[in-house]
Amino acid sequence: NIDGVEVGTTPNQFEISPGPHVLTLSTPGYISLERNVQAPENNTLILNDLVLDPMDAILTITSNVAGASIIVDGQQINTTIPSRPIQVEIPPNSRALEVQRDGYITWRQTLNLAPGQNEAFSIELVLIPEQTALEEQTTSEERINPERRTAPEGFVLIPAGSFRMGSRRNESGQDPDERRHRVRITNSFYMQTYEVTQGEWQTLIGNNPSYFSSSGDGANCGSSCPVENVNWWEVLVYANALSNSEGLQECYVLSDCRNEIKSGAYCTGVSLNSDCGYRLPTEAEWEYAARAGTRTAYYNRERTPDDIAWYGEDLNTGSTHRVGLLEANSWGLYDMSGNVWEWCWDWYGADYYNSLPTNDPMGPDSGSYRVARGGSWYDSASRARSAYRYYNDPSSHGGNLGFRLVISAP
Repeated sequence: NIDGVEVGTTPNQFEISPGPHVLTLSTPGYISLERNVQAPENNTLILNDLVLDPMDAILTITSNVAGASIIVDGQQINTTIPSRPIQVEIPPNSRALEVQRDGYITWRQTLNLAPGQNEAFSIELVLIPEQTALEEQTTSEERINPERRTAPEGFVLIPAGSFRMGSRRNESGQDPDERRHRVRITNSFYMQTYEVTQGEWQTLIGNNPSYFSSSGDGANCGSSCPVENVNWWEVLVYANALSNSEGLQECYVLSDCRNEIKSGAYCTGVSLNSDCGYRLPTEAEWEYAARAGTRTAYYNRERTPDDIAWYGEDLNTGSTHRVGLLEANSWGLYDMSGNVWEWCWDWYGADYYNSLPTNDPMGPDSGSYRVARGGSWYDSASRARSAYRYYNDPSSHGGNLGFRLVISAP
């Protein structure tokens, strides 16, 4: 298409008027390419470097067993959750699918998927015979989901796996710091279903710093809306307080902290305890959880995030919204796009994706800004993309800055 008008199929020659035009290439099974071109006067414009990327194939996998590894061409890409479909996007040239867990016979399937093709598998893993007697000593609930018993209320299990972090080539709104790369999350964790709410903060801390609250300067959104106007240091204090309230070890050792929460609290340093309670997700954990097996710009696989995100509202009349009103991703997480930005643990590094470790990256060792992810009620749709990287001074706060917590699975 030239300026929205179909002119033929490739390869092709055609005449267009001199000046700027919008060229669009599209074909089934491939991601459309749009390019602005400038046609010269009395000359020929040759375009021979246009490449359409094939769409990923989509696998929908349902299994009777929790924690089984989903492996494509020898690479673990996700983990099963019992009786809940897991959707994963894979390159169309993938050839071998395996689902395996210790004590069970490995399930195998040869793949031959076209670009954009959807394929569903319902997989019944069978116990290795010598494991049967031991397995029958556990209850059916333990057998189906051994980790469910320890999931904190209001959290969902995010199983270990690997994914492509960053944005795809030609993704609309793509920034240079989103270079796509493989990341492996080696340990399962639980993530809060919703962003932390004003009511939860008020109950634990005893105040409400939110701009959109009865004590703030904005319209009162209510106790079920996300808490915002909290800086990164204050979030660490909240995480430690929640750990303490449940008898868990604090994750953060804070140094030389000043000011009270709601008064611009900040500290001069922090170190991270291992084997601890509640904490912020790493940037990699956050994107892995948000994508839930998708590789598209938004986890709803649509061209816009309209059904999953509050975004693009007027600065003077817009506001946050009650959590959980829009569609969740396939792991049951709400508002991972839009509503409020969510603080992450990592320092921000524009070039970090060029040198980060494959397994469990935690960000640069130092920096000036901390990462926040997900977009907000005020920001554009492009910033609600799963790959978009935002950052801010850890002492900054605002009516579109909030968070949610994670805790490592046993």
